[in-house]
Amino acid sequence: IASLMNRSRNLALLGAIGLIIVIFSRAEEPPIQFKGEAGRSYQLASRTGTSYPVLSNRWIRAIPATGGQPVWFGPRIWVELNAPQQLSGLLQKHQLTLISNQGHGYFLLGTTDPTAAIAAAQAMGSEPAVVRALPVRRSAIRQHGPLASQPNDPYYPLQNHLETIDLTTPFAPSAPNLNIREAWSTTRGEGIRVSIGDDGVDDQHPDLAANIDSTSFNFITGESSGSHTGAMEYHGTAVAGLLAAVTGNKIGVAGVAPGVRLASWVIFDEYGQPASDDELASMWTSYNSGSPLISVQSHSWGNSDTDFLPISDIEWSGIQAAETGGRDGLGTVIVRSGGNNRAQDANGNVSVGDANLDQYANDPHQIAVAAVLPSGWAASYSNPGACIRVAAPSGDTANGINGLTTTDPVGARGQNVFVDPSNPDSADYVTGLDGFSGTSAAAPQVAGLAALALAVNPGLSARDIGLILSLSSRHPHGLDPELATNAAGFALTHSLGFGVTDAGLVVDLARRWSNRPPETVLHYTNFDAQAIPDDGYRFQVRDANTSSLLLDVPATGSLGLQPDQPTPWSTLFDVGTADTPPTASLANGGTLIHVGGPSYAAAIGNVAASGGAFAILLNNQGALRLIMPGTDYVPIPAALISEIDGQNVQAILATNSAVEGRLLLQSARFTFPAKSALTVENVQVHFSWSHPRSADLRVTVRSPAGTVSILHRPGGTAYPVPSDWTYSSVRYLGETSLGTWTVSVTDEATGQTGSVNSIELLLSGVAILDLDGDGLDDSWEISHFGNLRSGPKDDPDGDGWNNATEQMIGSNPTVNDRPLLVTISNQMAQRFRLSWPALNGVLYQVESTSNVGGPWTPFKLVPGQYPESVLFFEAGLQPLWFRVRTSP
Repeated sequence: IASLMNRSRNLALLGAIGLIIVIFSRAEEPPIQFKGEAGRSYQLASRTGTSYPVLSNRWIRAIPATGGQPVWFGPRIWVELNAPQQLSGLLQKHQLTLISNQGHGYFLLGTTDPTAAIAAAQAMGSEPAVVRALPVRRSAIRQHGPLASQPNDPYYPLQNHLETIDLTTPFAPSAPNLNIREAWSTTRGEGIRVSIGDDGVDDQHPDLAANIDSTSFNFITGESSGSHTGAMEYHGTAVAGLLAAVTGNKIGVAGVAPGVRLASWVIFDEYGQPASDDELASMWTSYNSGSPLISVQSHSWGNSDTDFLPISDIEWSGIQAAETGGRDGLGTVIVRSGGNNRAQDANGNVSVGDANLDQYANDPHQIAVAAVLPSGWAASYSNPGACIRVAAPSGDTANGINGLTTTDPVGARGQNVFVDPSNPDSADYVTGLDGFSGTSAAAPQVAGLAALALAVNPGLSARDIGLILSLSSRHPHGLDPELATNAAGFALTHSLGFGVTDAGLVVDLARRWSNRPPETVLHYTNFDAQAIPDDGYRFQVRDANTSSLLLDVPATGSLGLQPDQPTPWSTLFDVGTADTPPTASLANGGTLIHVGGPSYAAAIGNVAASGGAFAILLNNQGALRLIMPGTDYVPIPAALISEIDGQNVQAILATNSAVEGRLLLQSARFTFPAKSALTVENVQVHFSWSHPRSADLRVTVRSPAGTVSILHRPGGTAYPVPSDWTYSSVRYLGETSLGTWTVSVTDEATGQTGSVNSIELLLSGVAILDLDGDGLDDSWEISHFGNLRSGPKDDPDGDGWNNATEQMIGSNPTVNDRPLLVTISNQMAQRFRLSWPALNGVLYQVESTSNVGGPWTPFKLVPGQYPESVLFFEAGLQPLWFRVRTSP
């Protein structure tokens, strides 16, 4: 592969040149040895006529007799003499030429061809004046290009979470994946120890045994063993395979970080019962410093219900010790599954899961991970939450979507007990609809990515790792109506956080990252005790001419968007059951939908398609109201009102043509004026409050820039709220702390009331001077721009990293760090991958030619996809050159 590249932003050029390798049939010959290589010998392939296997007619291929990578011997000899004055006679005797005198008795000598070089080197080995005589060679090395070679693990093609190979599309993969081979071209996690807290790992599994570490331990029994304690346990082995399965061994699967050392920490017994809090506290503090050192912990467990899950003081002390003292003060990286209660709890009850109710996932120093499906949407079970940082692929076998392919305990144990006689290791893995699903499958992938980052930059703090993962993540399709860009330009949803993490970008950022300055935490407390208004989600109707209020009725919201700011007063349209999108434009008005037609989501989607700004569904069952299932992703705010209230609305419309409606939340609101400047990284809100039914509540925090986090969702548990609870959010990354923050508490059901005693707001990040209130340090702006006019979302150097990102990375915002350079690599046999740094919204014209001098012809027009656009093509007989231009 050769390349010729113009380093401008507008043009890049790359060519693929065929490499001719001639390998003749092989028969064994006696091994050959050279003086100066004690204990090493080589096996040449048999001559065919007078030729050896050759590369480009200049190099002979040989295999070390003891095994290993081949070498290629060339037409020159490297010799060391203990009597340099004898060189002249040796040249004449062995018919050699002097190419260069290397000094200190070392010489490079020439022959006519590789065969002669091998013979001469062997002959010179018998000369007393010769210390060593070796033919020059080429070893089996290659450039570390943009894509590591495809692993030889037979199940790898099924591991679409690592790399989606879609032969039906020439563009970027159609399903979210980790883009793992871009990271593997640099590291596979060597030198990093990772622990898995689970029910054990099969340490005899052929795909795991080589990576199992001596720091494995059973915290329930006290034994120095990380093995399963029950015959049917499998969970920890499945997690381990996703994180650390050995690759390149021609069996099974590949892990995200196959070079790590893996500690299995058993914290569940054979009956699925967890360790006690003191045993868990001991786990958290294990190997926090010194050597051996655990750098990353992966935990695929947590809340099993939709109720609040607190952590005991004993265990909490251990967690804090790991977070602050782990890795000799850099902090242990703790990765955690976000939970599987979105659709139902562990007992099969219909529920509304929320990661913020799990104090483990809700801990801002742990990395909470959601599960994303091949469609790009969150899995049906994956908990949303303001604390969700990133997402990784998983399956949804309950809904017919394949699980992930990973390891299972060997033989007729674990989850897969079927042994296919034609496939002896079939029971050692799970795949397809028997594959592994859940946020349990997502978390170990992210833990593996953290290990890759630490392998290239061991000095990163746990806090830095969280930021790198955030900045390396993207949303697969951008279709979630809740997707919002914060004031620093970062796109987030409560379902997937910052999105699916790209392994290549993780490693790239880790290499160039400068550790963030020390963390500062600002504390603000509001002691303004307030009662929470009961039944506070309201639909109001007024006379448009007089502005007099005609109706104010309670409503129950959808699982999706809600009016954190009141919707504008809008004309109301009665659209019946909305079986299809109304043919007439709804002119950004409110719509009344009669329940009884299509599903809630379909009806709401139909009116949104015709321009409706919000939807009011009129129930057909008396006074009944309920949270509408299946409405997670409706594109507009929607609420259900009772049949009785719906009839009253219809009566008003029948007698008054000048009627307007709106949706709003009547809430207890608490404000916090922040006058100290931070570039925010995390926000926490601590409540002292009471309410007998937490399922009624919706809690949000709004930044001065208008970014909203949903800290508590209505509809979950019917239990009382804890008297003290702290919520966290990652949604304010890069925003300024300056200005007024607002916390709102809304009661969205009737019959139970509560109150708030006090609220503490905690803002954490980096202290800065920020006179213009944009979240960028003024001194940083002046040093790079000479003024304060460039904002956090701006990208003056056009490299795809906005100013907020460049400030965190520690890079120069005026220098393009990602020039338009094209790379080519093998995705698989006879299929090549052309890639280049790209920006969203930019079209790239790929052109090709068989001659670098042209003429050039259009090959493919590719839409830009940040951070990288990819084009696949099949290998042809003719060598091709490619160039990429930004298209006007």
